Amino acid sequence: MLKGKIASFFEWLEKNSTSACAFCLGTISSWDCHDSTSARPSRSNFCFTDPLSAKKLRVGIPKEFYPPGLAGDVLAFWKDIARLLERVGGCHLVEVSLPHTQFSIVCYHVLGESEIASNMARYDGIEYGYRPVGKASFNNLLAAGRQKGFNEVVRRRILAGNFFLLKRNCKHFYEKAARIRRLVTEEYKRVYNAGVDVLLLPVTKGDAPLYSHYVAEDVQYTRERQDDFFTQPANLAGTVQFVIYVCQLPYFHGEGNVNSS
Repeated sequence: MLKGKIASFFEWLEKNSTSACAFCLGTISSWDCHDSTSARPSRSNFCFTDPLSAKKLRVGIPKEFYPPGLAGDVLAFWKDIARLLERVGGCHLVEVSLPHTQFSIVCYHVLGESEIASNMARYDGIEYGYRPVGKASFNNLLAAGRQKGFNEVVRRRILAGNFFLLKRNCKHFYEKAARIRRLVTEEYKRVYNAGVDVLLLPVTKGDAPLYSHYVAEDVQYTRERQDDFFTQPANLAGTVQFVIYVCQLPYFHGEGNVNSS
């Protein structure tokens, strides 16, 4: 499944196994000079026929991924898995630095909101989607369709994107975010080129909130952005990441998960 919500800039493949992801990646890998998400692949087959050994695998631990509010149990699982990889798997742990991570969450939302505003500007409710009836003019049709067809979160993101793309704001917000994205990408390349094979980090800062707390507008909006901190830098850099649920491993019986990039 190809997912990008409503910002195609951040599309990704979602599968339930690495082999399925590898097969899909090999199928769609090609170069398109008009597509910023494409690249010239160094290989056409991403499926490994022989089992891979974890011995001598260099696992990077980013030192910037200890934000305020990181739950103690998440930190404990993170350290336990790192020790497991080192002692049982024979991996070599390496501390790495991704200093522009502190700016990446803002960069991610500026770029995402800007593309959402651009994409949704094409929505008119005529070819597809919600179409209100009884509107006398095209402008009224657009206004009513977007007012009733988009929820408050989408409308808020469209307004933010239009603000970032205003002529007087574009250089300060959008262009600066694009430069930060390049810096984040270069940092990931530098870490991998230095011999690190994989990064190990959490997916979320803590347990899932109660539904009654999550549906509260402010809590939902804030929590999503706090959790995005762990996953969106790899999204910006265009690198691969996958989630392993700790509770499914034989060495652990608690709740939690880790993210490997």
